[in-house]
Amino acid sequence: NLSVDTTSIKVDNLVAHNGYQTIRFDGKVSERPVDQLNFELGSFELSNINDLLNKGEKKIELSGVVNLSGFVSDVYNNLFFDAYSWVDDFTINNELIGDLELNSNWNDIEQRIEFLGSLERENGERDFEITKGYYYPKKEKDNLDAILAFKETDLEFVNIFMPSSINDLKGHLKGNLTIKGELDQPKLKGDLFLDSAQVTIGMLNTTYYTHGRIKVEEDLIGLEALPIKDKFGSEATLIGSFIHNNFKSYSYDFFVFFDKPFLVMNTNYEQNNLYMEMLLQQGMFLLVMKNY
Repeated sequence: NLSVDTTSIKVDNLVAHNGYQTIRFDGKVSERPVDQLNFELGSFELSNINDLLNKGEKKIELSGVVNLSGFVSDVYNNLFFDAYSWVDDFTINNELIGDLELNSNWNDIEQRIEFLGSLERENGERDFEITKGYYYPKKEKDNLDAILAFKETDLEFVNIFMPSSINDLKGHLKGNLTIKGELDQPKLKGDLFLDSAQVTIGMLNTTYYTHGRIKVEEDLIGLEALPIKDKFGSEATLIGSFIHNNFKSYSYDFFVFFDKPFLVMNTNYEQNNLYMEMLLQQGMFLLVMKNY
């Protein structure tokens, strides 16, 4: 049942079904602050919103099952809401991220949604947290302010955002990132630290191993003198930058310096009819891609 008058809206266990997915409303909002309208989202498939997300060139496919519960009250005076949600098997572009937990509420004085969250992996560890989250829905610009904390976070999820020429990124990540800007154009900044990381450069068919500091700016990821090794254990130093336009187009330039034999190419005939293994004695090599 649903009843509406000039001072209140009352819902008596209104339920919508789509298979096993449910949306439920029950309660009342009125001029009395103590009245509240409860809502629940049960077993909602995230894939339902993919068509809404994919209006641009870069396609993002989400999947996972959302369960959410909360309430809203005092909508006629000082709006307040509180919600708790859990996403089972949160996946982006077929890459399993983990189980996502999120708490949110409305701060009427600051006119913002405040949220905190964490990510739980298959092994039960929580290696990623949102330690601060503010969203200002009434602002058109600069409406996002959040801090992401990486706690030995598994790096494989980053492959989703990488160009095809850089792949199979593995290892762990530590540090904090601040996010400002807008939801559709976030501005990231912070210092992160790679631990036991490796990456494969497709066009060279080489895998390199590294650790060290990464500097993140609004449109730039900078690598500052990272020590790297090839598959033979030979050492070199990597300096470079990865430039992006809101993660939609990319450019990068990497400089590798070494004074001992170092593997820079390891292609076979199927990968390149000019296949070769190139082991340079000393010097440097440069890897550049312009697609910005």
